[in-house]
Amino acid sequence: MAVTKIHPIKSTLKKALDYIENPAKTDEKMLVSSFACSYETADIEFELLLSQAMQKGNNLAHHLIQSFAPGETTPEHPFWGGTFCVGSRSPQFSSSFWLDFG
Repeated sequence: MAVTKIHPIKSTLKKALDYIENPAKTDEKMLVSSFACSYETADIEFELLLSQAMQKGNNLAHHLIQSFAPGETTPEHPFWGGTFCVGSRSPQFSSSFWLDFG
């Protein structure tokens, strides 16, 4: 059964994105994508966007986590589903999906 979580990123956006985009878990970043920003500079672009915002909340970004049981799906299926879901709701995002078969 799939589990989905949304984890707020409240500080150290660069460290969080480096962790999320870990090449060892994202098929050497083949499962990393972005829309209206570049994942390589997403931390800088997010910070710029936040500096221009009229209303600022406590979160710098959100980390959406999808977990599946081994054999429940392929890495590509949640990648495209998650990219579509996030992209349809957010004007700027960076996404990555881990490969974790352990």
